[in-house]
Amino acid sequence: MRFMKDLYARLGLVLIYREKRNGNLAGQRRRLDKFLERHADDYPFTLAYDAMLMLAEERYTDAIARLRQCESSLPDDDTPDTRYVRHFCRFVDALNSEDSDSDWQKIRRSALNLQVDPLIKFFVSFPSEERMSEIVRKAGHPVVFIDVSLQI
Repeated sequence: MRFMKDLYARLGLVLIYREKRNGNLAGQRRRLDKFLERHADDYPFTLAYDAMLMLAEERYTDAIARLRQCESSLPDDDTPDTRYVRHFCRFVDALNSEDSDSDWQKIRRSALNLQVDPLIKFFVSFPSEERMSEIVRKAGHPVVFIDVSLQI
């Protein structure tokens, strides 16, 4: 039974990937909502991805709440995958905080040094150094996280 649930979840992630690759934000939303109904507990990184979609949809308050939900739903372990997703949630929070101008850089560097499941990195990825410079330069501070071009 567990095998079938995992297989169905992986299929759901592939379908979300296809919508992402095609640049279909509405399709991503539809498929991700369906996925989260059934698999959010087993794939908590998808909550962070959901937050990124919310940001692309300009639902900023919902996105921050979803990132906090993601962080609180992560397992209490110290695996690289868990640390990476936790760093991502904190990165977004630090990026939007007026009093932590350099924290987001430290958090980002720490996360990028981790060996993480490529599936997680695909859905929850940090912007490049060049892209971060562009985002900060354009937006000033605080930054309402990253624009739609962050591989969403």
